[in-house]
Order: sequence, then structure tokens, then C-alpha cells
Amino acid sequence: MIVKIHSDAHGKDHFQCGKLSATIAFTHRKETPSTANDNNHPFIFLGVLSATDFGVARSVMADLQSYADYNDWLDAREAFHIGLAMEGESVRVVPIEFERFAAWCRAARIRPTVTAFDTYAGITAENC
Repeated sequence: MIVKIHSDAHGKDHFQCGKLSATIAFTHRKETPSTANDNNHPFIFLGVLSATDFGVARSVMADLQSYADYNDWLDAREAFHIGLAMEGESVRVVPIEFERFAAWCRAARIRPTVTAFDTYAGITAENC
């Protein structure tokens, strides 16, 4: 799989791995003692779902509807992780229960998107 990476004029990094693309902004980066590695470099958090939760999430999250199935989405997430790691980013994969994420979205009054999902993964990882 080809990973495309470029920075825009605003200093945001854009990554694309197959069907998965994202802009890495400060909402994905957590610079706290609990999440910094030895070089004090922030982690980028990527949430992952179980196959069962993916089926439920797919009906709610428009971002997931373009994937053929769970394995297609998981392959894209893994490729995205690899692409970020190749760029020198510290990536932490966080398993997420979809119902908890959906409840957080409802409470925060935000749309359940992949960006919100990864933000929630960072919040969850910090609280563990």
C-alpha cells in the first residue's frame, strides 16, 4: 500500500493510506508526562474497534461506510500506523468500545467521526 504524506501551508501534516486519510493536528497530539516517550515526543493515538463493534459503528459513522468490511478498515488503520511510524511519529493504538465512544459523542454533542474517534482514543489512553 502506498502512503502519501505532505504538509500544508499551515504546518499540518496530511497522510493518506489507501482509503484512509487524516490531518494530524494538535487534537491528535498529547504532550503530557503520561503519554510522552523518552524523547518527550508526543504520541499520535489511533483507535481500533472489535469486528462486532465495527458493524455497529459503520451504521453510525459515515467515515467507515467506504470500507468493504472490517478487515479492509483494519488493513487501512495498520497501513496508516506504519506510515506515521515511518515518518518518525510515536503511534499508540488504543482499543475502543464503540458504545462508550458513542456515549461520549452524545454527551459532547459532536458527530461520531474518525477524527473524533482518534481524539477519544487519546483521552481514553491518558486516563488509563
